[in-house]
Amino acid sequence: MPREKLVVLDFDWSLVEENSDTWVLHQLGASHIFEGLLSQGLPWTQLMDCALHAAHTELKATQEDVLKAICSTPFHADMIQVVRTLAAVPGCTLIILSDANTVFINEVLKHHKLDQYIHKVYSNIASWQDGALRVNPFHSSSSPHGCPNCPSNLCKGQVLDNLLAGPRYDRIVYLGDGSGDFCPCTRLRAGDYAVVRECYPTGKQCPLFRKAQMAGAHMVGCFDSASPSLASLPATARFGMEVKSGAACQVEDLSSQPGGFDAKCGLSTPGKERRLKAIPEWQLQPCKSTRGQRDSIAAIVCAWQTPSEAAALLEATVMQPMP
Repeated sequence: MPREKLVVLDFDWSLVEENSDTWVLHQLGASHIFEGLLSQGLPWTQLMDCALHAAHTELKATQEDVLKAICSTPFHADMIQVVRTLAAVPGCTLIILSDANTVFINEVLKHHKLDQYIHKVYSNIASWQDGALRVNPFHSSSSPHGCPNCPSNLCKGQVLDNLLAGPRYDRIVYLGDGSGDFCPCTRLRAGDYAVVRECYPTGKQCPLFRKAQMAGAHMVGCFDSASPSLASLPATARFGMEVKSGAACQVEDLSSQPGGFDAKCGLSTPGKERRLKAIPEWQLQPCKSTRGQRDSIAAIVCAWQTPSEAAALLEATVMQPMP
């Protein structure tokens, strides 16, 4: 009988290669509206609701305009393919857990014919009202989530807690990049994987990667200097460079291959194309629940820089034999 696996996908800058909120407003010519509302200090979900409403009332942006804009969100071919690949794995369930909104996410999935592969989307609730797209928080003010580490509109950790209260998953793989992804990553267990973006195209370090480092997570650099390729990636591919947890963050080379990694943090030199490497069997650990701890990550944290690397890691971590 197949072992049950859950793949949790963040959307912006994780599954797709943009912030879908700002992307759509830019495509609609509404960036100035966004900037004006941002300067008022509005919570993000309220800001997006107001900006999209203003784009309709002031700029006359139609539903068709908004849908055209969201469907143009950059989405790498390797990420599209890996969704199809993982959905075909027996016992593997894919969900999206995102601070974007349900209309944006569902329209992108339908545009790329991926909606049939995603079990469920958990995000801020969006709907069309009098031609404008309105966005409401996932957690309403009448039923606050109470998490001090998450914005009021969505605690991804609570959503994951509710999911884990149901069917047992033998492995969880979490893909993310932002501050809001840290909370759900603390729900992961030893034997699970956090597939974490290291930096954005601008070179700015991603908040989740930074928080994982500060929390002393078990971080693994996964690529050597050649280009990752889904087509050539073996189903049982494993990883190669281990970064020991703790403040010193020293690198131990487990593969006997140099690979071009930085000695301080185990990351490959920016700009180099890299290939997924192998890791010894002994690193795999039994899944032990750490739920209840909210300041540390028990899972193995695998860093990536490009969508191709993220896709390779997702496939490798899901296909990794169970301990």
